[in-house]
Amino acid sequence: MKMISFDMPMITAGSKNQRWIMVKKENLPNWAKELLAFTSVHQQFLIDGNIYDFYPYYDEKYGYTTLSLPNYLATILSQEGYENIVMFEPLFGFSLLSGDKEQLQVLGIDFDNKDMIQTNSLAEAIWKVENLLQANDTNSALIVNHCSRIKELYPQEEIDKFLYTFFRYSLNAYPIKVGDISRFNLLIYILDKSKDFPLYYNNSKIRTISIPKPDIETRKKIIQSIIVTFEEYKTLLPERQNELLELLSLYTNSFYGKDILHSFILAKQKRSKINKIFEAIQEYKIGSSEILWSKIGKKQLMKLQEKLNKEIFGQEKAIEKIVKAIQSAYFNLNRLENPENIDRPRLTLLFAGPYEQIHKKLGQSLAKNLFQTESLFFHFDLLEYINKDKALDRLLLTESKLIRIIQENPNSIVMFENFDAAPSDILDFINQIVTKGKVNIDEQEILYFGEAVIILTTNTSLLFDDESFSNDNKKDYHNEVFRILEQKFQKSLLDNLQLIIFDLLKEEDIKWWIQKMIDKTIENIKSFQKITIMMNDISRKRIEEECIKHCNSLDMIKIEKCLQNIFINPLSDLFLRLDIKGGQTILIEKIELQDSRWRLSGYMT
Repeated sequence: MKMISFDMPMITAGSKNQRWIMVKKENLPNWAKELLAFTSVHQQFLIDGNIYDFYPYYDEKYGYTTLSLPNYLATILSQEGYENIVMFEPLFGFSLLSGDKEQLQVLGIDFDNKDMIQTNSLAEAIWKVENLLQANDTNSALIVNHCSRIKELYPQEEIDKFLYTFFRYSLNAYPIKVGDISRFNLLIYILDKSKDFPLYYNNSKIRTISIPKPDIETRKKIIQSIIVTFEEYKTLLPERQNELLELLSLYTNSFYGKDILHSFILAKQKRSKINKIFEAIQEYKIGSSEILWSKIGKKQLMKLQEKLNKEIFGQEKAIEKIVKAIQSAYFNLNRLENPENIDRPRLTLLFAGPYEQIHKKLGQSLAKNLFQTESLFFHFDLLEYINKDKALDRLLLTESKLIRIIQENPNSIVMFENFDAAPSDILDFINQIVTKGKVNIDEQEILYFGEAVIILTTNTSLLFDDESFSNDNKKDYHNEVFRILEQKFQKSLLDNLQLIIFDLLKEEDIKWWIQKMIDKTIENIKSFQKITIMMNDISRKRIEEECIKHCNSLDMIKIEKCLQNIFINPLSDLFLRLDIKGGQTILIEKIELQDSRWRLSGYMT
């Protein structure tokens, strides 16, 4: 049976003929190769960076498994010929990672005497460390763990004495020849950051090594250490197993080793099958207990186009293209074809059209039809951030709180309206979302957009003016918009977006929309004020004609203003004149222009 362990106690002590786990040097990560290569040159090492992770090694009996950093160091140093490897931890004292207890007892470190190894002060530790480093008949190494914590645990006087004693020792130390090879007895400090130590530790006898995040080969080994616990994996052909390992190694490209292990444990707890591991990885990234995409029914997707066409007028071609993109995102096809895109948003669209109202309405409709609520649609008009100090901070933290929104709602539809008008820092931020799908909030935290739909919009009415936009332009509208967008935006950005060019509205589409706006106003008044409004066809027709007369197909805002002037404002005046109250019904029978002002005529029924 395969043993799973984050830190397997494979290292034993007390025997001179220990059988060590064999790790080929060429399979070691570069930082470990560097350490071993310089054991004959440097007596002390400062190790910082990714120090709290798990590190993979291969055992003939158990296959790949993982170790914490101190035990990993002990493993590779033992292979290199170091016989005694001891760890010292502040407050807890000494522990034997590997070696011969009898030899160490002669050096004054008796691991059978708890009082001796549980050293409470740095002053007491100094002579034991010196004895270990000065042994000249065997190669030994001392690993001092959690060094960045000593300033919180000991008096400064003790710290200064300990560090300076061994700094001075590094200047005078010499390698020990055991067999045909000369190496130093090593003193290895593990610390959060090398700057936590005094500046005088930066000298030619002390080498600093920073451990990076695991590269793809290291991730693959960590995955191998745990994926074999999935029974389904064992049934796959070797070619399929290798293919799956390659995919998962790419999917975890931003993970530490511990993140890989934890996401696989999440999958195991849910009794997930192999094909659900990818979903577990995404859940782990976004910190969500579920991914709403997996809750979308296939019937929903099949009816999505029909529902959107009922809610959005005159954009059948655009909606068809959007629905196809949504379906591809649902099945994760882009990620399966290009695993390097794992962290990018589920879908990134660029809406190019003159109708901001339609853009926003479509975003709301997508959230409602996909996730069953419009509350997962978030709209940001980036025109509002022009000429504002610290525009990006306003978007992320203070005003719009985008960071909090994504953390709490990873499955969401986020629209950046007029993104091309945004300040440069916001544009850079959006470009990072589109191309990478993740943003570093600080040194420790990453904001993931992998389960979001990102919609950027640009207002094409700004590309043309009313006079220059002739019927000839309208015939070639799509090609003209595409040509201008290619000139306006970087190719690298456009390549990562699915472009949706909205059709210019025909007159019958605009008439339909006007009637929908009238109906919506009437419905809202009935819902909130309990007043029922009835209109004859002549009045509706008059509103329709006047709005179309004064507007064009590039500017729906003018139509909204027209409705405000002809219908909504005069309606308020009519309510006052008739002194209408909740529960009553009014019939509007006439709309006319009087003294340059629109007036409604009607009566209560």
